[in-house]
Amino acid sequence: MSDDLPLYDDDNLFSAYQEMRSAPGRLNEVVERPAIWSLMPNPENLVVADLGCGSGDMVRDLCAKGAKEVLGIDASERMIAEATHSSVHPAARFVARPLETLELPEKTYDLVVSSLALHYVEPYDRLVSDIRRALKPGARFVFSVEHPIVTCARREWETSADGERTHWPVDHYADEGSRMIRWLGLDVPRQHRTVSSYLNALIDNGFVIERVLEPMPDDDAIARWPRLADQRRRPPFLLVSARKM
Repeated sequence: MSDDLPLYDDDNLFSAYQEMRSAPGRLNEVVERPAIWSLMPNPENLVVADLGCGSGDMVRDLCAKGAKEVLGIDASERMIAEATHSSVHPAARFVARPLETLELPEKTYDLVVSSLALHYVEPYDRLVSDIRRALKPGARFVFSVEHPIVTCARREWETSADGERTHWPVDHYADEGSRMIRWLGLDVPRQHRTVSSYLNALIDNGFVIERVLEPMPDDDAIARWPRLADQRRRPPFLLVSARKM
């Protein structure tokens, strides 16, 4: 992977990610996406920013549910090109920009949402401050990240001699910073931070935390896709809903 490109502009990662998206029973589709929607208000007539919008799936869904305006932001030019090509709704707009240099207009948004993107971002505290400034009073910030239990190690199960998964390793949990995580057959960088760091940055910036979720596959999902059963052995995601006061 090239250090000179935004993460998802790398040919190998982009191709692997596109292949993963076509597979049925994806964890983010089955578990994360329903959970994040459960935390969001009705988007009808709201002005929304989607941080780390990828190819624009959530932007399109927000527009379809009646959002007044939706701005999708992603560092990847390739993702933004795909999102722009796929989205023709007049309420949707896309910008290619790293979240680290985010500059949203003050007191503009009714909702800022971010799905599985903030674990790539450093510094998180400054981004939270920028988001608070961009939100209207009483507006919400809703996000999901890979659970810190996942990002603290290499995202690989410990196995027995016969290949059976024995446990998920939690190691160097308190040591925040960059990690190389094995994902889609590649070593991909993540920013590891603890659960308390995710939450306390919100509290320190004047947010009230309304809900915290650690969703896992339910019995119906496991019956349909048995390989998801291991995802109940440790939480794959952390989701937070916070309100600006």
